[in-house]
Formats: sequence, structure tokens, C-alpha cells
Amino acid sequence: GTLHLQENFMREDRGLPGLGTLVSETASFSATQTSTRLMWKQAAWSVSPFFHLEKEQFSDPGGEIGLGIQDNDNDTLRYGTEVGYQTLLGSRQNLSLTSLYQGEQFLPEDFSSSESLPKSVRNQVAFGLEDEISLFEDRFLINPSVRSEHIFNNFADASPTLHPVSGKIGIRYLPAKPVVLKTNFARAYRI
Repeated sequence: GTLHLQENFMREDRGLPGLGTLVSETASFSATQTSTRLMWKQAAWSVSPFFHLEKEQFSDPGGEIGLGIQDNDNDTLRYGTEVGYQTLLGSRQNLSLTSLYQGEQFLPEDFSSSESLPKSVRNQVAFGLEDEISLFEDRFLINPSVRSEHIFNNFADASPTLHPVSGKIGIRYLPAKPVVLKTNFARAYRI
């Protein structure tokens, strides 16, 4: 099997110019992002756990930019695991099965206020099936797929549960080199 580790890190600190001709000397914004993904593949199986953190901090102690004094710290966490299985069915089909669990949390803090801000949590489970069918000596390729998602939200103002199903089909035809004809049809859902 193979094992890969991927890490991305970004940090930004900057002042803010203020509004119009009013220059702000004290307002600042900083952002930190870090993403870690481990990818393991063994024969037909793959497993990929991941973690992502976004941290945004905004400070306006003089109230020069917004409505009053602000000192905010917003954290967004994303974590989960993808599991995949891929197998050949005969010599013309490549079947892929995928599953995903992803959790997401939004954790706001306002240090200029004594009131605590509500956090938001989303949990998502998804299952997918994709087939790649090759015909006529690989000149004609059909690629259908379907994905079922189950989304459980826990927000301060509402907690809707969603169960969308999406699908797509792609077709590629090689009538003669170098001409390639492609078309795709899809029904997608964006949460």
C-alpha cells in the first residue's frame, strides 16, 4: 500500500485602511488556515481522513471601521474521512464506491461583549456509486454516477435535515483522431 500526508498552512496579518479619508491606526485582521489530509491506498481500497481549520480574527478597538468596538474571533473546523473502493468488472467496466463522513463547526467569539455567540454544527454522511463503461475499443465511454447525501444541521435559528440525491452522466466519443466529442448532464445539490 501507499501512504501520503498533505499539509497546507497559511497565515496573514494586516492592518485595515479605514473608511474613505479616515485612516485607521489600530484596526487589524488576521487569518490562519491549516489543512491536513492523510491518504492511504491498499489494492482496491482507499481511506483519507482530513482536518481543516480556518481562524479569522478582526479587531477594531477604536470603533473606526464598523459599528462600535469589535474584537471577533471566528473559527471554522472541518473534519472527516472518505473511504473508497474501486474494482474492474470484466474488461470494460470500472466501478467505484465511495462513502464520506464530514463534520463542520462554526465557533464565533466576541471578546468585546459578555454575551456568548451561538455555534453552528453540521454533520454529513454521503454515499456514491460511479461506473465507467468503455465500448468499441475505447472509442465510446459512458460514465454514470449517483450520490446520496444525508445532512444534519444544528444551527441557532434552525436545524433542517436534508437528504438530497444527485446524479450525472458523461459521454465521450472519439469518431476520428484528434476529434473528441463530449457531453455531460448533471443534477447537483449545493448545501
